[in-house]
Amino acid sequence: MKIKMHSPNPARVLVIIMLAALLALGGLTPAQTYADPGTIAYVRPNDTTGDEIRLIEPDGSNDRLLWRTNVPDLPELEQISGLAWQPAASELAFASRHEEACSMYSSDVYSIHADGSGYRRVTAPPACGAKGGLPTGTVNVYIANYTDTNGPFVVYFEGAPGPKSITLAPGNSTIVTFTNVADYGSFKQWGVVIFGLVRFFSVTGNADVLPGTTVNTGSTISMWEGYTSWGWTSPTWRSDGNQISYVFNGTTPYSSPASSTAPGGIGSYFFNILPVDLPSWIDHFTWAPAGTRQDQVLYTGWAYDNDGWLKEYIFVGTTGSTSPGEALFETGDGVGHTILGLAWLPDSSGFLYSQTEGFNEYANIFKYSFATGTSTRLTDFTSGYTHRMSISPDGAQVVFEYQASGEWTDLYIDIDLWMMDRYGNGQTLFVQDARAPAWSPAALPEPVVYDHFVFLPSVIK
Repeated sequence: MKIKMHSPNPARVLVIIMLAALLALGGLTPAQTYADPGTIAYVRPNDTTGDEIRLIEPDGSNDRLLWRTNVPDLPELEQISGLAWQPAASELAFASRHEEACSMYSSDVYSIHADGSGYRRVTAPPACGAKGGLPTGTVNVYIANYTDTNGPFVVYFEGAPGPKSITLAPGNSTIVTFTNVADYGSFKQWGVVIFGLVRFFSVTGNADVLPGTTVNTGSTISMWEGYTSWGWTSPTWRSDGNQISYVFNGTTPYSSPASSTAPGGIGSYFFNILPVDLPSWIDHFTWAPAGTRQDQVLYTGWAYDNDGWLKEYIFVGTTGSTSPGEALFETGDGVGHTILGLAWLPDSSGFLYSQTEGFNEYANIFKYSFATGTSTRLTDFTSGYTHRMSISPDGAQVVFEYQASGEWTDLYIDIDLWMMDRYGNGQTLFVQDARAPAWSPAALPEPVVYDHFVFLPSVIK
């Protein structure tokens, strides 16, 4: 029998020893010590085989596939909509629609390890078809069609092995039976009917699954009024890696222990207030880095000003607060300016944001300083749109989305990744046909290299 063992890289060990010695002698301050440049994760659209999550080094080398959805997608829709590294860079969270036919939600938050393993669904786990060793039962889902179409409709019940497709004439009703439905425990699991981007529910269209038993939903799911944005987006990690947060339906931030695998779990409210007391259309929700602001988040939202006008603001809020936070500034001119991206500076002294200008005619990147309460322009585009961005661990470089043509509201747009320094200099194309950049705040864990062998005696019978 062979046992493979890993030996450390001698050159890396020597560098660590030298740095430790210099620190001990006062030759380097902590701010001057070597910082790993990190790795950039991004999304490449692929409508045939599903969106890809790829990794690339900041110098443009080693562009490689990390994971793909393997679910074909419509070209006008984003499948994976956002990426976020765990602070130690051991996991990458992302929001995606690839299991929308096999979930209560149009999009969910997922996580994978930095080597592409460990795939899991964070919101309402387990992932599609994964029972996780739970006992199972049977559920009858009652459905009534009050639309003007026969479908086909997709029906799903939480915990079922997969969705079912049906046709149903307008004005008719039916029963769809799901077997081998995982029992999530002593609470209600829900049914949903899906037609295109629309999802239909009923307040009591649910059931408490019982092992080895057939149960019925409490009422009929009537296809009458549906929802088109019933999903989870904007995943982000607390700086200690213990919490992962996200936004439901563009309205309500939630947070959950990062290690939670509770079946059907969606976490709890991020703020200690009701959704009705929050700003509208919350987006770009992101935790602060470690430091003085580590309990805070940045986000955008719409709220009424003192004159009763509805305008967009950038907010800074605190977890567990009874307030949605402080509105730092209004983006300007109501619908004439819109925030398209938001990212903390690594030292929490401020943040970068992307904002449309003119009357949403183009967009640029700005830097906001908490110390001065003012913004500084970093780019000077007069056409096209900057969108989301991510910042290197040392704060020296920025990778950002740039859309050269079309309108920022277009559903199907061509986006590339560009790179520049923290002052807006050296703007260069980095990766074509790419979006949703996420720069790891630390070095990715090194893969184990099995390069030594120990031979143990064995007895052959």
